[in-house]
Amino acid sequence: MGFSIVSSIKRTIIAILLSTISFVIGFFIGSIEFVNSGVPPSSSLGFLGELARFFKPYTIMTVIFIYLKNALAVFTIWLLGAIFMIPSLWGLGFNGYIIGYTTTFVAVKYSLTFALASTLPHGILEIPAIILAGAAGAELGLSIIQKILSLFRQSSHSIKAGLKSSFRFVQVSLILLIPAAIIETYITPLIMSYFL
Repeated sequence: MGFSIVSSIKRTIIAILLSTISFVIGFFIGSIEFVNSGVPPSSSLGFLGELARFFKPYTIMTVIFIYLKNALAVFTIWLLGAIFMIPSLWGLGFNGYIIGYTTTFVAVKYSLTFALASTLPHGILEIPAIILAGAAGAELGLSIIQKILSLFRQSSHSIKAGLKSSFRFVQVSLILLIPAAIIETYITPLIMSYFL
């Protein structure tokens, strides 16, 4: 029993580290990509423009839209972890890439202060929520890998503990996304207006 708890804690720590590293690498690649290309996000990440048309500050529909968009990302990143965690970490890195690319664009076009004002208020909650989703996916993937390895070693390993633990991460992510969506809709635009 004690070994199972230690194994679970190690798996959780590894999952959180892998997801954080994946996000940070994606962020820096996105930043470097913008610096090298100089292409505005609307041109290189065209789907962002499509999503942006749904964004109307100070409306409850925007809160719901942002929450559902981010919740979909959380579930996708988590469930992709079942495929040996690689797609989950890639999805998390891609989210980091988008944030790095757009934040660098805003910093270059306006100012670093404006970029931080447009990202940090809601990002303080949203980014950890996305990283936790990646950790959930990595945890799920690691648990499945452990199960497969246990078959070769003729030992037993239950995926149930990894699934429960990873789902707790998803629950925390979904809870963090509620205030993040509210802040992104009502507070971030207000703070940004002070720096324009």
